Parts: sequence; structure tokens; C-alpha cells
Amino acid sequence: MKVVVLGSGSKGNSTYVETKNTKVLIDTGLSMLQVKSRLKNQGIELKKLNAVFITHEHTDHIKELVSILTKTSATLYIEENTFIEANKRLRGNLVNFPKVFIKPNTKYNINDLSVVPMKLSHDTAHCMGYLMKQLDVDSNNSFASITDTGYIDKKYYKILSYINTILIESNHDPEMLLNSGRPWMLINRILSNQGHMSNEQCIKHLKDFISDNNKNIILGHISEECNDYDLAYKECSQAFDNNPPFNLSVAYQYIEHPVILIGEEND
Repeated sequence: MKVVVLGSGSKGNSTYVETKNTKVLIDTGLSMLQVKSRLKNQGIELKKLNAVFITHEHTDHIKELVSILTKTSATLYIEENTFIEANKRLRGNLVNFPKVFIKPNTKYNINDLSVVPMKLSHDTAHCMGYLMKQLDVDSNNSFASITDTGYIDKKYYKILSYINTILIESNHDPEMLLNSGRPWMLINRILSNQGHMSNEQCIKHLKDFISDNNKNIILGHISEECNDYDLAYKECSQAFDNNPPFNLSVAYQYIEHPVILIGEEND
């Protein structure tokens, strides 16, 4: 399994996941040109896309959806209420594409890739994280994407403790947010259970479910105004005595994260 976080943040989000027989995108906040360019930087040439999974309808996650579906033969996987809201934002242009309406905690198989949407908490019609596992392999080829949520439900801790590689939100530093000069309505939204997880909240969740199975933790959706890439990394590392039991890294907005190869030889 290959995972490339192509971009993570309020300017545009997209993550690429590839198995032997399947290629998918989570979110389409980057143009097809940027998707292909950033994948090419990692030695991956995108010739076919099987599916696009959408987390929620905010613009930084769907703004290039129509373009990408038009340029590929990908099937859209999206929660029905999210589809309704996304279609409104995209001027009704989603109706003619092949799609599957998904539900949380339900398994969807695409060739050799199994996908289970997990319910997140965000101020949208619905918001999904995704648990992905490669089928028909002996190794733990698995990935989870968990961004744009105010918290993670404890019912997911057990399954998350088995996931090899996790992209998890570490959006803001509360003090920086409070001193940002942003409107109080926006600050309160971000701090709420339907907002975004702070560095502290991210760390707390990690400490609650982390196990020896978790090999790679990528901190994502880091605010450019109310956080700092180095700060998010430093706080998380320090929480594990500067020796985390996993490979710790951050996902950036304007450059792709290096490809993570998940398989027997890399575990």
C-alpha cells in the first residue's frame, strides 16, 4: 500500500491511497494538475483512478471534485446529505457522475481495498473519516484519515490501535487561536466539539489508543495562522518523552508528504 498526503490545510485537502489493484483519492481540494504533479514528485504516475471519497462539503475538500470526476472514470463515494450540500455548492454539477451513497461503520470493498467510513464531529451535514485496509495480504496494510473533527469517539479506539498509518488532525494551538484576532464566533466554532482538534486534543487521543501496531502518525490540517508545523511536531514528540513509539511527521499545505510504503518489508 502507498499513501501520499498531497495537501492538508484550509487551502485544499487531498490524500492518495494505492494498493496493487486500486487507486483512490480522499477529498478533492487540489486540482488534477496538482494531484498529478505532487504524485510525480514521489515517483507515482496516475493513469487511472477508481474512486473518490469525500469527507464533507466544505470548499477546501470538494472545490475540484467536478473537474477530477470529469477527467477520470472514478466513482464518487459520499454520504447522501453531504452529496446534497456539495451539489448545491457545485451548482448542481454532480448529478450525472457514478456515485455510491455511503453510511458510517459500513464496509465498502473496491477490488483489493476495504473502506469503512467513521463518523466524525464537524459543523457540516455529515463528516467522515476513513479506515482503509488492503485485502488479501498477510501484513497490516492499513491507513486511517481523521481530520476536521472536534473529537474522536472512543468507540473507534480499538480499531485505530490496529491501524498502521494514521493521518490525524492537529489543527491549532488554543493560545494562538485566542490571540489571533479572529471573530469570536469563528473561535468558538473551532474550539467546539464540532470544530477542529487542537494539538493537545490530538495528543490525548493518540495516548488513549496508541499501540505497537501504529507505525506512522502524520499530523494534519495544521492551521497556518493559529498553529505552527514545528510546534505541532514538538508538542506531540514531547508528549512521548521525545521518543514516540512511531514515526512522527507533519503534512503540509503546499507540498506533498513523502510517500509512505506500507507492507511487510516496511513494518
